[in-house]
Amino acid sequence: DGGKDELTGNPIPVVYHGHTMTSKILFEDIIKALQVYLMLHPKTYPLILSLENHCSVPYQQVMASQLKSILGDQLYLPDEASLKEPLPSPIQLRGKVVLKGRRPVGATDDYDTDSDATDDDMTEIQSVWTEKSSVSKKTPKTVKIAPELAKLTLFHGTKFT
Repeated sequence: DGGKDELTGNPIPVVYHGHTMTSKILFEDIIKALQVYLMLHPKTYPLILSLENHCSVPYQQVMASQLKSILGDQLYLPDEASLKEPLPSPIQLRGKVVLKGRRPVGATDDYDTDSDATDDDMTEIQSVWTEKSSVSKKTPKTVKIAPELAKLTLFHGTKFT
């Protein structure tokens, strides 16, 4: 998740990779860096932001808000038609950020199949292994997806090789 704003108590999403020596970075700072890059390189091919999201719903809602407010027109927003048609070409997406992430079942995601979901690590409900008290047994925990963030994703069940 991240922290909380000391004045307002609002969630502050943080990005980090567990079990590494990397530092935590504010999600907002990453999106601002992408915005600056796109401003300096407006004809760049699309930047695909793959979200391996383990945040709670309130943090995801903040992430969606930050993506839209910071990137504005630089964020590709898929509509229902674009989810059912062939994907836009890289040339059509120049200067845009495209999100890859989980999309809840029923959120106009007819393009995904059960076979895609089993192969994909970004399915609607991802198993996250958590320690259960002092016992070393691990139990799956479901991760809920905020509709505000899910609606921004274009790629789901798509493997890039």
